[in-house]
Amino acid sequence: MGADHSQAILSDLRKSFSKDYLTEWTLTALAVLPALGSLLLSWLLSDGGTWFQRAGSLMVLFAVWLEFLETRKVAKTRHQDIEASLLVNLPLTSDTPVELMFQRIAIFMAILGTIIWGYGDLLFFWQA
Repeated sequence: MGADHSQAILSDLRKSFSKDYLTEWTLTALAVLPALGSLLLSWLLSDGGTWFQRAGSLMVLFAVWLEFLETRKVAKTRHQDIEASLLVNLPLTSDTPVELMFQRIAIFMAILGTIIWGYGDLLFFWQA
């Protein structure tokens, strides 16, 4: 069971790098890269973390956008599943592991971005 489970996880991870998920990866990069860049910029400029703190709001913005896209995709899939199950009496399918992964990434980025947005300047207490 362990090897089969690992193979399934690797297969799902490979699927996440397909063209179907380009928007999700782009939004993830748009959320993470400004935060990392502004962390470095705030450190180099000794600005007390101002740029890093502002990047937290961008992280939240892109995380919410990612969650919105994933929620809309899941709702559309479930709507189609409901119509199909009513016609041929099939059970409803659940979210794919890749969709669940992006939903978890979005939630994590929204929480982390909120913390950075609110308290990011406190990481630079020695510069104040």
